Amino acid sequence: GSVQRAVLFNNRFLFYASSGLKTYLYTSSNGSSWAPVAVQGFPADVVDLRSVTEFNNALFYVHENGDIYSSPNGSSWTKVPADAGGNVLVNLMFVLEGKMWATVKNTTSGQHYFATSANGVAWTVGTELPSGFPVGDYAALSFTSRTNKPKAIVLGGYSASGTLLRNAWSVQRNVYNEYKWVDFSLENTSLVSLAGASLVSYDDKLLIFGGMDAKEEVIDPFYLESKDEGLTWKGVDTTYNVIYDEEYGASYAPRSYQSVVYEPVTKSLFLFGGRNSEVYTDVWRGKLNRLSFIRQ
Repeated sequence: GSVQRAVLFNNRFLFYASSGLKTYLYTSSNGSSWAPVAVQGFPADVVDLRSVTEFNNALFYVHENGDIYSSPNGSSWTKVPADAGGNVLVNLMFVLEGKMWATVKNTTSGQHYFATSANGVAWTVGTELPSGFPVGDYAALSFTSRTNKPKAIVLGGYSASGTLLRNAWSVQRNVYNEYKWVDFSLENTSLVSLAGASLVSYDDKLLIFGGMDAKEEVIDPFYLESKDEGLTWKGVDTTYNVIYDEEYGASYAPRSYQSVVYEPVTKSLFLFGGRNSEVYTDVWRGKLNRLSFIRQ
């Protein structure tokens, strides 16, 4: 299935794939050996799985019709009686400081807003999405800054009007206990317009894998890094960062809509599947070896 999503949940990798008519689940403890698992209660007709999010020891997912589902184990799902005050859930973005963040759409005005929840059921609707903020196909990530502050970032994607975006939005709580969004692209233009990218924090950097441009081609370079928490972006130094398999001579085909997962026990990154003109189900593992060294 070209619609995919991989997550690390309860110390196991869960790989979801959908054909549009049925959703499949495979699980693995190492990324190499996989077993199919029956999925119960999950909607069959899905066109996007990127909103599958871990929160409060459970997985949550928002369907295209606005229904939200929850699972304690990744295989058995139930519909959540969510209340967003006359708004419909559109996407789950990330978890920040104990709350799950989402975008919602007002059923009357059609306007989009931020919303947060402490349990996935009761949602508090906040401010309206600013101009240039995406409603789909963006990359989102929450992480801890170098100054030990929780923050999140949202990159690229499509606006409500269907415009492909190159904005990089960052948010964190300020001294007045308010969450303020800042558009980094106003100060720096190094990020290109892209959709379907994957974002991860690793070795005090933010890494982007993949992303489709306006021609639905994978961006070049397809592997970017930021050393300043998302303000500026550049291609990686391929002397030290290259995706390949020397033993088998296999190269990693540039693609979008793959899943990138950090596995904390081995301090490794895993890349799962994705697509360009083809659909992939390969798994790649990478690691910066010095992260396991004991520093004196």
